[in-house]
Amino acid sequence: MITTLHGDCRERLADLPERSVQCVATSPPYYGLRKYSDDEREIGQEATPAAYVAALVEVFSGVRRVLRDDGVVWLNLGDSYAGGKMGRSDYGTGDQTSTLGPSRNGLPNNNNPGYAIARDVPPGFKPKDLLGIPWMVARALQEPYYTGRIAREIDRVWLAAMIDAEGSICGFTHDRKDDGRTRTGVHVQITNSSTALLDKANAIWAASRSEHGRPGDGHLGLAETWRWIAHGAGNKAQLMRELYPYLVVKQKQALIAYNVFMLIVDAKRLMHTSRAQEVREKRAWAMSALSRLNHGEHVDIPTWCVEPPSMHEPGWYLRSDIIWSKPNCMPESVTDRPTRSHEYVFLLTKNPRYFYDAAAVAEPATNGERFHGAYDKPGITRPTAQRNGRSDAENTTTTRNRRTVWSIATQPYSGAHYATMPEALIEPCILAGSSARACEHCGAAWVRVVEKGPEKEGIERGKHPSAWRANMQSPQRSANGGLGTRDITTLGFAPGCACTDNTGSAASVVLDPFAGSGTVCRVAARFQRNAIGIELNQAYIDEHIEKRTNGAQIEMFV
Repeated sequence: MITTLHGDCRERLADLPERSVQCVATSPPYYGLRKYSDDEREIGQEATPAAYVAALVEVFSGVRRVLRDDGVVWLNLGDSYAGGKMGRSDYGTGDQTSTLGPSRNGLPNNNNPGYAIARDVPPGFKPKDLLGIPWMVARALQEPYYTGRIAREIDRVWLAAMIDAEGSICGFTHDRKDDGRTRTGVHVQITNSSTALLDKANAIWAASRSEHGRPGDGHLGLAETWRWIAHGAGNKAQLMRELYPYLVVKQKQALIAYNVFMLIVDAKRLMHTSRAQEVREKRAWAMSALSRLNHGEHVDIPTWCVEPPSMHEPGWYLRSDIIWSKPNCMPESVTDRPTRSHEYVFLLTKNPRYFYDAAAVAEPATNGERFHGAYDKPGITRPTAQRNGRSDAENTTTTRNRRTVWSIATQPYSGAHYATMPEALIEPCILAGSSARACEHCGAAWVRVVEKGPEKEGIERGKHPSAWRANMQSPQRSANGGLGTRDITTLGFAPGCACTDNTGSAASVVLDPFAGSGTVCRVAARFQRNAIGIELNQAYIDEHIEKRTNGAQIEMFV
């Protein structure tokens, strides 16, 4: 099944369940090269490379949330030069500098490919500089980063200090007016007579600010008093996650409050289950515990209360950089540098261990593949007598592990989209990073079961060519399997998880947060994977994705 989501991927990723995607394959708009819509949120139009990199880091923060812990990301990026013009625009509406006129449906056609847009040289660069955008993005994704809303640590420290000193995290219990049922919850608030203080709190974390007490009200004193108060269980749960490490006086209250908020978020799901009474009892305990803590009493935290997870992410593992070599690259009218004929594909993961089906993307081996050393150098061949008496066919395997240079021609596409990825570029990404069979309970991909044949003979690792001359008739076998090779046969597939009743009736989910013309969705459907595409331009969903998936079912969300 193919699902398309219309909108900014930074927003629409929040609509997907956590850890629900097995493989991400995508190619974001490149920095300053093309314009695909008139939407000001479009990534690629940022004023500086740093702003572009920050936007992609934000996108992949959302991707990290929805990616399974054993999932993989394939990120295709091309580079840009400083200054010059942006080149073709996929939003060919025409402007004061265009002589082409407007396009049909907001999309370009053969007579109107869109207009060129002049770009300023970014600060810190010189005209004609190659910016190095792909590696800027890759390096930024490797770095640990903060995923919360309060980006500056000084603001998190300040707001936590205000809640410690001038605020409260307190439970409340009251009877609902509509049905008379008892309602419990937790307030997170700051009360103060200084409107400037509350304005700053509101600037850091948007909440409501209201008049809380008038002179003569008693415990609030004679000054007019105002209150900043956060709303929404999910919103307050995230606030507790962000402030928890910095709280001193009210850290225990924050821990209990976080768990209450998570129970409230799950309340509808658990309302009619056997756990409903358990949840009510936990919330009742929490109300009492918060009251005792706020009156200075000691409270032991039960084991079911978990600490709020950190909002700091360790950064992505950059597992490989792949050169996409284009044998039919676009000609360039330059005479002072080589014509660019490659782009990058980065393989990124959340963890050091992940799903990767190497056998699915193995490439044909060449004669003599198994031999290493001086005889592998160009122009040097090994006499047949020095090949263990075997022919080339006997001394080689049929496949080898896929290399990091992929020679793939660009693919023509008649539709109105000038940056369509070739399907051959996406095929190995989806085949290696996902499975057509997955657990219907947890979504874990089924794994390939293989049988390895006997090790074939090879040259001992580190042997100098002179050793062959001295012992020509009895070459050494590969030391502890060092250079020997084996034939590998696929026997089938097996569950990749410990779930019971796992029949593999589901399929891995492949995501493209920049769906464009729908290439990733098309290839995923062809290989019996479920696909989710997010696209900012509604016209691309209507004009391209639906048509390119050959009538496959598309579930539309607006």
